[in-house]
Formats: sequence, C-alpha cells, structure tokens
Amino acid sequence: MQDSSIDAPPGKRARTGHAETARTPTDKEPPVATTSASASSLRDVQYGTKKDYGFVHEVVRQGVSGMNVPSVLPSAKPQETLQERKGLSQNDAALAFDVKSELDQIPGCQDGTLFSEQSAQRTALLSDAASLPIAAYRSELMSLIEANPVVIVVGETGSGKSTQIPQFLLDSGRYKRVAVTQPRRVAAMSLAARVALERGVRLGAEVGFAVRFESKCRADTCLKFMTDGVLFREIVGDAELGAYDVVIVDEAHERSLATDLLLALIKDLVKFRWDARRNGESRATKLRLVVSSATLNAELFQRYFDNAPLVQIPGRRFPVDVLYAKEPQPDYVAAAVRTALHIHASMPLPGDVLIFLSGQNEIEAAAAELKEVQRAAGTALREMIITPVYSALPSEQQALIFARTPPNARKIVIATNIAETSVTIDGIVYVIDCGLTKVKTFQPKTRVESLQVAVASQAAATQRAGRAGRTQAGVCFRLYTKWSFENEMPPQSLSEMSRSELSAMVLMLKTLGIDDLVHFDFLEPPPTDALVAALELLFSLRALNATGELTEKGTKLAELPIDVRLGSAVLASDRLGCSLDMCKLAAVLTVSSSGSSGSGTFFVVPHRDSDAEQGRKKMAVASSMKRAFEAGGRIGFGGDPIALLNVYSQWEASGYSSQWCFDHFVHARSLRRARDVFKQLHEIVSKKLQIQSETGIESNSPPSSVVLRKALCCGYFPHACRLQRNGEYQTLGGAKRTVHIHPSSALYKAEQPPTWICYYELLHTTKLFVRGVFQVEVKWLQTVAPHVFAEALMQDTPKRHLSSRP
Repeated sequence: MQDSSIDAPPGKRARTGHAETARTPTDKEPPVATTSASASSLRDVQYGTKKDYGFVHEVVRQGVSGMNVPSVLPSAKPQETLQERKGLSQNDAALAFDVKSELDQIPGCQDGTLFSEQSAQRTALLSDAASLPIAAYRSELMSLIEANPVVIVVGETGSGKSTQIPQFLLDSGRYKRVAVTQPRRVAAMSLAARVALERGVRLGAEVGFAVRFESKCRADTCLKFMTDGVLFREIVGDAELGAYDVVIVDEAHERSLATDLLLALIKDLVKFRWDARRNGESRATKLRLVVSSATLNAELFQRYFDNAPLVQIPGRRFPVDVLYAKEPQPDYVAAAVRTALHIHASMPLPGDVLIFLSGQNEIEAAAAELKEVQRAAGTALREMIITPVYSALPSEQQALIFARTPPNARKIVIATNIAETSVTIDGIVYVIDCGLTKVKTFQPKTRVESLQVAVASQAAATQRAGRAGRTQAGVCFRLYTKWSFENEMPPQSLSEMSRSELSAMVLMLKTLGIDDLVHFDFLEPPPTDALVAALELLFSLRALNATGELTEKGTKLAELPIDVRLGSAVLASDRLGCSLDMCKLAAVLTVSSSGSSGSGTFFVVPHRDSDAEQGRKKMAVASSMKRAFEAGGRIGFGGDPIALLNVYSQWEASGYSSQWCFDHFVHARSLRRARDVFKQLHEIVSKKLQIQSETGIESNSPPSSVVLRKALCCGYFPHACRLQRNGEYQTLGGAKRTVHIHPSSALYKAEQPPTWICYYELLHTTKLFVRGVFQVEVKWLQTVAPHVFAEALMQDTPKRHLSSRP
C-alpha cells in the first residue's frame, strides 16, 4: 500500500479535544481535507456529537458539476459486470422484501432452485474460483491436512480460503462431512449460498447452513456452514463431535468468545479421537481441525496447537493507495458522507464505495443523508444504490450488498466491522474508514456491561483497506491521521473473552462437565475476576449450588439459546401461568438487544420529508403510536418490555399484517424476526423442558403485566435499582452506581417514578443509562432472591416516596 495525506485550504474551525478541525470546507476541497497539524489524537473524536450535514445541501444547490476531482484520487478503470440487476427499482425491491422470506434475497438461496452446469452465473463463479490465489496451494494444503491433526491457514482477503478449502476437502473423497464456523450469521448464510451455487446444488441439501434460530440443512448435509455458537451447542449434545471429519474455524482472528472456546474444546477432541482411533477404541474417524483467518497471530496459534504447520496464502491482487487526514474528524459521519459524494460525482464508473462506521445509528444517519442528496439532485446525479449493513439488520436487507451493481450506477455500502473480513463484496474500489468500532465491555468489579465506541486496531484498519483492491486498483480514505494509526491503534484487537461477561460460557462448560475453570486450557485465559463474577451470577440465579455444581435449573437454562437472566425468567413463567407470553417477550427482547438502538429496533423514526409540515405530522403520529404502546394494551402497562410485547401482540392480532406495521410506524422485519425466535423458544419450552417453579411467588390471576414483570424479576433481580431522594436511581450490590433511565424508555421522566426498577441492559455513553426498564416491587425482590436482598437493605426507602399518612 502507498501512504499519503490529504491537504487542503483551511475552513471554518470548531474546537474538539486537542485539535482544531475544518468543519465547513469549500466545494473545491478534496474530501476530508483539513489543515496541517502535529500529532493529533484519534481519541479527540467525540462520539455522540450532533452531525452537521449543511455542506450536503450546499452541494445540491451549487450542482454536482462544481465538485472538482481531488488530485489525490486515481482514475478508475472500467470493468464489466457479470449480470445486470433485475427490473426492480430500489424502492420496489424494498417492498418486495417485506413479503418474501429472507432466504429468497440471498443469491442461491431460493427454494426449489437448482443451478445447472450451464448456468452463466455459475460458469462465471467457477472461472473466478479457478483464478483465486488459493488454487495454487490446493495440493500442499490437502497433503498437510491429511498428515496433521491441526493446520493453520493465514489467507489474505480475497484469497478464496472461505469458499474453496471446504470444497477441496469434499472433492478429495476422504472426508464425508465438513463443518465450517463463522462468527456472524450473515457470513455463514452467504458463504453457504455461494458454495451451493458454485457446486450447482440446491442450498439445504449437500451444502447448508445453521445459525441461531434458523437452519437450512438436512441430516445428510455434507458441508455445513454455521455460526461458532451453533457448533458449540452441537458439542454440548455430542461430546465427541462424531458427526464431522473436519472442522474449519474461519475468521479466527476476530477472537470471538465462542471461537476461542471452540478452539479449546476442539483441541481436546482432536487429541481424543486420534488417540481413540490409534488404539482401536472408537469407530469415529480422526478429527481434523483447520484454523483459518485473514490476519492471525500465527505464533500464538502455532504455540497453542503444538507447532502446527502454517500455510500463508496471498490475497490482494491490486494495489491500494492509503490516504490519511491531517487532523482528526470530530464529525466523522459527515466527513464520510462528504468523501462518498466527492467520489461519486467525480470518479468514473464502475467503482463501488464501502464506508466503515462504528454503529447502527451512524450508518442510518449517513444513509438518510445520501438518499436525501440523491432525491434533491434528481437526474443531475448518477444513481447511488445505498445499502447499509449491520448485525441487527434483517438478513434480506444485508443480502443487498452482494447484488451486482447495474450500469450507470454506483453502490455505496455503509457497514460496521461486519464487512472487514466476514463477507466479501465484489466491485469495491473505494474504502472510507472512520477508524472506530463499537465493542461491548464488562467490568467485573462493578458488574457493568456497556457498549462503547473504541479505536480500531491496526490489523482491522489493514483489513478495511484491503477491501478496495479485489477487482482493480483501489483507494482507502482514512478519516484519521497517520500518527494516530501508528501510535494509538493497538496492533491487534482484544479478544472478546478478555472483555466480556462470561456467565453463558461458564454455564456451557459446566454442562460439559468441566469444573476446573482456572486450569482449563484456554487459548488465552480469561480474567479471574470475570470468572468469579460469572460464578456469582449463576449461583444467585440458582443455576449452580453452593459447591459450584450444576443444578437442575442450570441444566434447563443451558437448553435455552438466550441470555441466562432472560432464560431464568422463561423458566419461572410456568408456575406464574404466563409461559406463552413470556416466550414472546423473550423473543422481542432478544431481537431488540441485537441492535444498538434497543427498542428502536422495532419503532420506525420517519425520515426528513421534503414538506417540513408533512414531516412534522409524520413524527407526531409516530411518537403518539409509540406512546400508545407504552401506555398499555391487552397486556397492560409496566415498562419497556411490556410495551414491546404490546406491539407484538397487536401485530399478531392483525394477522401479522405488514400494512399494520406501516400504519403504526413499526419495523415489520424486526417483528418477523421476533416471531421466528418465539417459535423456536416455545418449541424448546414445550417439548424439551419440564419447567417447574423455583420461586416463592404465587399467582392469583393478577393483570398480565404484573405476572410478566414478576417473571422478569426472577431473572433480572441482579439489575435492580432504587430511587434516591435526589430523584436518581442507584444500583444495588457491592458497587453502587448512579444510573439514568434512557430517554427512549417508557418510564423516562415519569410523573410518578417507581421506587424500584429493574433493567434489561445498561448503556454507557455520556452517562450510565439503563434501557429496557420495568417496574418491580420490593417484596418481589425479597421473595425471588432472599439470598441476595437482605431485609435490612430494604428498610431504607426514600421517605418522600412512602405513602402519605392520614
């Protein structure tokens, strides 16, 4: 890669952190250009600042022809697309997705479709596969895999490792069943579809996938792509993992919690099955493990796997120029939009753009502004096909990033780090990188789990830049300084295990009979205080007994593919007579927690309308609809979880109508996802579990909201907070923290704030916010967890909130 920096005349300045940054550049400036500065800090970028998009509308008013080509931008070379988009406009396509299954939107996933040998699309894919760098390493790879229990493959982006190695194994005839793990569901689904298409088979037969709450495979599926968590659960059900001859752990560099744990378990399984086969003690074949990654700490993995052989495969076929900003960009979303508009207006087609932003809110804001520019410019601006992608986005929308860009248009993909290595998007020539990412962190001492914006690693930045060089020479615009890259970005990202809440992992290890967690052979041992916190939580939920052994309740919790606290609420719902509604509530909470906007995953916020008055009316209607759900329905009132259940119940009563969702400003896709989760949860609860009450709460048919909140209390009592005399809430337990109800909550600024609340999740931004808040009573807390809430702790209730005396 070639590095350079972007210079430009100064603009209007705004003070941010240690650096002064240009905020209103002229239309003749190169993108993200700033005045020269010394070693400015990437940490000066302030998250949550108000975005200023005034320059966008100025561009539209002046005309896109006034946007000059920056001298640092190279000329793009034309290339042919393999096929043109079918005759649907973007809006038509979006409408079609509302009524089709999400699988239908991923190429190769259509039910009943068999891709023939004569398929032009398949022929093109096979031609591309034959030219991939990994093709030259096929013989070497197969020899190493045959001779060794573990092989490590470091393949750069675009090498073909994810799609070709599984097929090499199948085609050899030596291995009948192969499992491939991915850290993200969209990667597992899209790779399965791609490989099925290359092989000319129907997805779900020879090649299939399995992700949480969804599976498309059969008992005789030979090549199964899955998320790492799915394979982990398979190990719980089959301790020898006898169903597979080879396991490929892909994208191991991401160091997800499930991936690190899988590597530890499979390391032991490989040794067990090789020894058993050698001694004639098992009919199972020798299990082989391939650890595959785009960037990997090879020494760490080789040392862990007893000096396993390493194969390094080149990937990128074209050079990528890397351009740095001279100063940090405090409004990096605006800078990214500005850069994308300059590229689109100035550079020839084809040549798609990939923008990396830190999270869902930034992605949606950038997408809305680009769409507004497109609408305002009309035919003066070539078509932009704007496709966001983040983990909470439904799969059918995520799949749009794989569609071929039609002639005379440019695709602009706006993504989180999901697009770093998990998915490969053809046609990307320009990458815009904000240098930030969102990570979930857990502080064992305070028991606080929060989602925060953090500086990306150098390895991640390198991966992002590499997405630009797959089909032709590319350019990566980094919205941070070269000094920040070299001095502030860590070489590698922290493993998820080192910064996560570990109760689910500990519960699964206990289920496998692994009790000595301190001496367990982890790739890198987790923090001891995090293990202690997980054990204490599981004990408080009565999943473990006083000696640390798994209880009957703990065994049942391990069957539920949801958070252990939410699972505890589901188990408690049986005796309370609300298990059906509790499964629905667990489903909507699971879906809402997968997005950074919480309940906003369900509620639609209308975009800016060209008619300001009309826009205000839409916002007013949307707000009133949300308040109506919060005020209660069939379920009643009681907080955020109940409001979401009211939404689901009314949608259910409408016959799962998409029109109802449109009329009530609710995301139909999120509700359909919640319905899928509910179906699986309800099947597990009704068929696999014999649920028994383990609380002292008796139900005398009170209102549904009360019963459901009692059930939730059985799982979320560790998240209890008490109202203080100053009107703020304080958490309980050893580390008392002041928290604030999130502005999106139904209980935000309530006229009569409840004395006691519990929350579903905690978010640390400008303050410590609690989200998914619901009202509880002190006697519920004392009843469900007398071992946690001592009587003396409850007596100091704020006087001003006691009942008034006669």
